[in-house]
Amino acid sequence: MKGYSLNPQITYFTCGYSHETNINTINAYANTPKKNIRILLGISPYNIMKNEKKEDGLEDEWIEFIRKNANEKNIVGIGEIGIDYQYGDTQEKRAGMKKGFEKMVGLTEKLNLPVVAHSRKAEEDVIGILCAHDVRFVLHCFGGTLEQAEFAIENGKDVLISVPPIRSKERKKIIRRIDLSHLATESDAPYIGKTPEATAESVRQIAEYKEMETGEVEKNVL
Repeated sequence: MKGYSLNPQITYFTCGYSHETNINTINAYANTPKKNIRILLGISPYNIMKNEKKEDGLEDEWIEFIRKNANEKNIVGIGEIGIDYQYGDTQEKRAGMKKGFEKMVGLTEKLNLPVVAHSRKAEEDVIGILCAHDVRFVLHCFGGTLEQAEFAIENGKDVLISVPPIRSKERKKIIRRIDLSHLATESDAPYIGKTPEATAESVRQIAEYKEMETGEVEKNVL
């Protein structure tokens, strides 16, 4: 975020979404290391879909870069990776994204890192793949159903459902029914400005729906 000043009281998580952004993020951190910045490396479903040279949309050098840098102390996960059926509007595109996601989840399992997963209009497939692997995961900007969220928590390992401050009937049901220990706030979602302060609105929304004090939610949610 150009011109944004980091708040030393906040821990920031930044996700890679392409080979180029992964490289730039690693280089930027090396040049100006910050104690309150954590990095995730990933290839987004959109970038996998664009790379038609490979059946799974992944170049070997992209995978090798992630593997080589995954043990750096500031790397805390793999993301954002996933499937997006809004953009993948043909069977070929969807099959490629699915193969790429499965490959990335397999890599993440070997690296013993958590996944930040994108699942727009592909929640069932994304959750199914994640639950078939021994990986911890966050369902980023989750737009699925309460039943899908409950299935992920029951069948996955250390699952977080990330709820940006976007209101909908289904999201309200999810927040009310899912235990606070499985909820996370975030600022990377459409329509909310994408600044870290958006997480405060997420906290307020969770507190409202769960009929809790805001301070209590702040202390117990990621």
